Amino acid sequence: MILKNDPEYVREEYKGWIIASHKNNKMEKDVTNIIIVYDKEDFPEHGFLIGLDDTKMSGPRKMYPVNREDAISYIDWYATLKETKGQKNIERTSVPQTMKEITVKILAEAEAKRKENEVSQAQSISGKKGRRI
Repeated sequence: MILKNDPEYVREEYKGWIIASHKNNKMEKDVTNIIIVYDKEDFPEHGFLIGLDDTKMSGPRKMYPVNREDAISYIDWYATLKETKGQKNIERTSVPQTMKEITVKILAEAEAKRKENEVSQAQSISGKKGRRI
């Protein structure tokens, strides 16, 4: 994510959360805007990248156009959810992952796919040998 004193990011506090916006962000919604929301206790280790859809199991992740208001909406939504569900039921249900955790997960998925492809190729090669005339 970012360093505590990273000059590339402007930080502001909102309802106990830290919103880190890249200094080159635009005011309007834009897919190139980088906005990371941190729980104050987790800064800077764990953050949530606003606008990143990483729900896919494979393929590239998708970024949606965002701006500062989207980060505030996320914090407000989360605060409302905590109030309605109760603190202990929601506590750390969706703890953002560190970049290292995400990288390890992606590499493990790629390794599993590679092994799966090797097995299927080996099976197709062995099946072809038995059909020779």
